[in-house]
Order: sequence, then structure tokens, then C-alpha cells
Amino acid sequence: LDMRPGDILLLLSDGFYEQCNREGEAFGERRVEAVVRTCQAATAGQLLAALLAAVDAFAAGAPQEDDMTAVVVRRAAAHADGRFARSFDALPELVTFVERAFAGLGADPALRPVVDLAVEELFTNMVKYGAGSEAAVEIGLRAIDDGVVLTLVDRGVEPFDMTERPEVDIDAPLEARVPGGLGLHLLRRMADSIEYEYKLADRESRTTLRFTRQGMAARSAAGGHGGRNARN
Repeated sequence: LDMRPGDILLLLSDGFYEQCNREGEAFGERRVEAVVRTCQAATAGQLLAALLAAVDAFAAGAPQEDDMTAVVVRRAAAHADGRFARSFDALPELVTFVERAFAGLGADPALRPVVDLAVEELFTNMVKYGAGSEAAVEIGLRAIDDGVVLTLVDRGVEPFDMTERPEVDIDAPLEARVPGGLGLHLLRRMADSIEYEYKLADRESRTTLRFTRQGMAARSAAGGHGGRNARN
């Protein structure tokens, strides 16, 4: 069997399909398929737990008639992509997207908080400063050795290169500081590398950040200084 990234192989004994409720109706193949479709981005363990819960809820106390044996094999997806409306209302969708992408990619959960921060910070900036565009923002996550690569693409906008934003003087007195910029300041220190590309013909802005567990450990030991690699 040639399994592609994201494919799921589910082997079940007939106890799942033939489990009946109190009215004598069998759970059946269609309900199994519905659970699998709902859990396409879940881990193998989460899929099995969801299937068992669905059968139990369907039976509603009816006795189990046969054994329920399952083998779940899931090939991790190589990447996850999404398109999001240019609106602050899309922020809950972004959180769900990152959660499901990490599960599907098998990415290190330790990297999740910084990726959440990067997605929220950059998307918020795109909504605030790209108001003249109606294009959806495209977000992609790709699994790499020891980490992930995050890409955000914005179209119909003026250049916004986070690597060129002014540094924030975090040691300055509060009254002397200019509001804003702290989120980007943190991201520049958390990412292994940041690349920016702007295509004038399409007015397309593309920001790519790389995060690895090894890089996080190295920056922690060195005091938190991250990578920077701008390309225009």
C-alpha cells in the first residue's frame, strides 16, 4: 500500500460496524467514515479515541456484542496550508489551524507557543496595515528535521519586512518607549531564521520563519538572540 503524507490506514474488526443501539440499528460503515473524515488532522491515538467515543455514544448503554479491535496507521503530512479572511474575526480559525497542523505534521509541541505567537502577530499586522487589500492571507506550515517552517503570504499590499523594523529598547524607561513593535522584536529572537520576499508585480509579500528545538535551546543558552536573513 502506497501511503501518501496525510493518509490514514484504519483496520477494524466487525465489532465496530455491528455494534447496535437499543433500537437494534447497527453503527455501520457510514458512521465510521464520518468519524475518520472529522479526524483527518488528528493523531492516530486521537482518531481511535474519537471512534470509540462515537460507538459508545451511539450504543447508549446497549451491551457490547463483539470484540472491538483496531489498528490505526497515519502517515504524517508534509505540510499544511490554509487561507484566512483578512479580519480579526479569523483569529480563532488560526488557532485551530495551527493546532491541527501540529497534530497532522507530528511537530514538536514545544514549538507550538512560538508558532502561535508568530501567526497571531504577523496576521494581526497584515489586517491592520493591509486594509486596502481584499485578498485572503495564506498560511502554510511545513515539517522539517527538529522543527517547522512557517510561511505567510499577503497579496495586494505594500512591503512589510519585519526584519527591517526598528529594534525595541527593552531597557529604556517606560515613559521613553514608543508603543508597538514588541511582538516582532520577540519573534526575531525566537526564530532560527527569517526570510522576506516582495514581488512588486503582484504586490505580494512573503514572510518565512524557521523554528527548531535545537535553535531554541541554543538561543536560550546564548541569551535569546535569533536569526535574521532578509531578502528583497
